[in-house]
Amino acid sequence: MIRESFVKAIDSLEKLRDLSPAKISKLISLCKKVSLNHNQSNSEEIYELFIKTMSTIPDEKYNLHRNAAYDLANAFVELGKKHDKISRRFREMVVKEIDPFPKRLNLKKYVQFIDPHTYAMGIYLNLSARLEDLGLPAESYNALLKSIDPWVDLSKSSYSLDGIELENALMFNSIKKTFVKMFNHEGSRKNLVGQAALHFRLAKTLGTMDNDAFSTYKYHKQFAKTGKEATYQDVLFYVNYLDFAYLKPDAKDLDEVKEILTKQYSIEKEKKDRDTSFFIACSLTKALNSLEWGEEALSCNPSSNYWPELISINVFVACLLDEFLWAFNSFMETFWLKATKTYSDRMLLELCKQRHSDIINNMVNKCISHKEFKAAASLIYIWANLKPGVDVIPSIRGKNLIVAIPNLYYSGGHFLVHDEKGVTFTGLLSTKKLSDVYLLKNKVESGWTALLNEKETLVPNLERRNFVELSQEYIDTLSEYIGVEHLKDLFLKYPDSSHFEYLELSWTNTPILPILTNLTNHTYSVSVGRKNSLIPRQIKKALIWADPDGSLPVATFEIDALIHLLSIYDIDYEFYSGSDCTKDLFMEKYSDSDFDLIWVISHGEFNSDNPPFSRLHISADEEVTAWELQNCIPSRENKRFLILNACQSGVAGVRFNSMGFLGIAPSITNELQTVLGHLWHVDSLASATLGTLTLHCLLQKNTLPYALKWASKIMKSGNQAIQDALVEIEPNLEIIDRVRNTVTKDLSLPYYSMSALVFE
Repeated sequence: MIRESFVKAIDSLEKLRDLSPAKISKLISLCKKVSLNHNQSNSEEIYELFIKTMSTIPDEKYNLHRNAAYDLANAFVELGKKHDKISRRFREMVVKEIDPFPKRLNLKKYVQFIDPHTYAMGIYLNLSARLEDLGLPAESYNALLKSIDPWVDLSKSSYSLDGIELENALMFNSIKKTFVKMFNHEGSRKNLVGQAALHFRLAKTLGTMDNDAFSTYKYHKQFAKTGKEATYQDVLFYVNYLDFAYLKPDAKDLDEVKEILTKQYSIEKEKKDRDTSFFIACSLTKALNSLEWGEEALSCNPSSNYWPELISINVFVACLLDEFLWAFNSFMETFWLKATKTYSDRMLLELCKQRHSDIINNMVNKCISHKEFKAAASLIYIWANLKPGVDVIPSIRGKNLIVAIPNLYYSGGHFLVHDEKGVTFTGLLSTKKLSDVYLLKNKVESGWTALLNEKETLVPNLERRNFVELSQEYIDTLSEYIGVEHLKDLFLKYPDSSHFEYLELSWTNTPILPILTNLTNHTYSVSVGRKNSLIPRQIKKALIWADPDGSLPVATFEIDALIHLLSIYDIDYEFYSGSDCTKDLFMEKYSDSDFDLIWVISHGEFNSDNPPFSRLHISADEEVTAWELQNCIPSRENKRFLILNACQSGVAGVRFNSMGFLGIAPSITNELQTVLGHLWHVDSLASATLGTLTLHCLLQKNTLPYALKWASKIMKSGNQAIQDALVEIEPNLEIIDRVRNTVTKDLSLPYYSMSALVFE
């Protein structure tokens, strides 16, 4: 296994060779040597060179760093497992603090066992810190778990963030603790403290189920230094704990930490360490809600790397003052200029926006509390449309925009509705809570989304069945939560022909937009691209990419219906399915500007840990990621349509209370491409029916939002209405018999009719 694991690590490193040829070549050479002789003499050199090399890998290649880190760390673990007697014994024993070495074991073999594991843990911790910094907290948490116990199999872990069963956590933590106490090993001490600091930061975003972060602080503070001996890791330990704990009603040791950081701030200022002084002052500003500490933070003048944090603390200070509107506009402009200059890649910019979404959330909350509703709507629109390469800040003027704010309060959704006459802020307290909505959502979708402040959602949903029959109750509960009757009355004042761009702050992956679509006479689309043109584009050429792995037998009925519709409208098309589908061919066709419509019938997977790498299956054994699709959209004079009849193709990220424009459909929507995707796992027959009806309406020179609205309305009317609508297209379509013969499937249920969203 040692040889095989190092060969796999070498394969991952090869993919990074072009990014740092000399260093990667040396790493590969050293790994090849170890793979052959199984000798540990080069382990330290490999470890140090890997860490240095990864720091030079650009952020847009972070997944290559991730893969290489996992593979090399696993190779180190296999190298340490070479001494199987030691590994077997250590898996069963409790390591004592003072005398950890079993008498029968040779010290040299003990070191040969633990050294490679120490390097593996260091690799994982380094990776975890980078992923957290990028704005990928769940992926970071996975790496953090591996840094605590490099033997843990994450694929077999429980849902619990803090209740996960680590195989050897006690052993490895005891070893590190022993190294600190017996050998005064500074590297192990920093490792322990750094792990805890990162744990606190991630707990702030991901939550902590058994108040595990509090016990982590209590245990690890014995290793943390203060005063002049404190390192960067030590300061982060206290800062990150305070940032996490002050938000918790049952927080412990807050006074102690505040006192430590107050003293540490003076020391860092004396040392003229601007950055460390800055993030200490920022932490105290928020924990104490202190204008004085906020001014201290701003006086630190941190380095340019901290520009988002500097804007964030400026916003926080402005929120403590009465005069804030002029400041918010200035801060938004600064963020816009800095972000577009820093990030040329849209995915990285979206990750940055999500990680620092406290900026927009604080500004909006302040505006709403002072009834500055137009300012709130304008700031949200600007933030949502912040994209690389855009040098003009967009204006909300002339836009019909509706912003849902589902979690402004615990009970009841609220909305900002903007048109040329102004902005209306509306919302009523509801008898339903957001937790009521999510408990049903989890059952209907066979998933688990937890709300950090609502304990009833924190119990993992282990049920693996989609409770389709509960989807109407789900929609009814969500409708009551957002106040649909009140909204219905509100929208009566807008012309029936109105189209609204739609945003959510924060994104929930719930069908609020389909509810609005069915509730009123208007049309809606999620506002993602920079420019929206609702003038129907004539479809002259289409691509149908269907059932590449042969696992969707119902797809053949959808294909027949689509081809029939394209034929009667005399539209040229290309069709590929089964073994004809390859990734190279798909990317060639996807990059072709001649196609006005691309229709994909396949499997999709949303990656909640790593949204840019959500996948669309486009051959029997190949996938394409959202990141790859984003980079291959061809230039066109008009937008084209991309229809993704694929599971979870419209799901977006929900971390950080952000707008969530990371996933498949939201990530690949821009001024050149309108995308339709689904919020949950789709039913093959239902999606085929919905798709056929949508295309029928679209080809009659309607907009895609209108076509989807029309199709969804028919679906909601029931199986007979669906049959009648399909018969009008062509009485001999085989899909009609499939609908007619569906005895147990009521296609009017919201699960079948309300899964789709249009992103424009």
